[in-house]
Amino acid sequence: MNSNQFTSFENMVMSFKEIIEFYKITGDGCYFIKSEFTDQNLPHFLDKLELYCRYKVSHQSKVIK
Repeated sequence: MNSNQFTSFENMVMSFKEIIEFYKITGDGCYFIKSEFTDQNLPHFLDKLELYCRYKVSHQSKVIK
């Protein structure tokens, strides 16, 4: 996180209908967000995210089970 505005950040994330799961976590990151954004909507979400934090995007490439 770039700031301590956790409540504001959490409210912003929850304002997107594409959010499936959202957790505050321990370890390297502060939060884990599972979502289903389209290619068109993801950049808008990432622009908003940048106001609060650095992020890493991982995509599912193959279902194993």
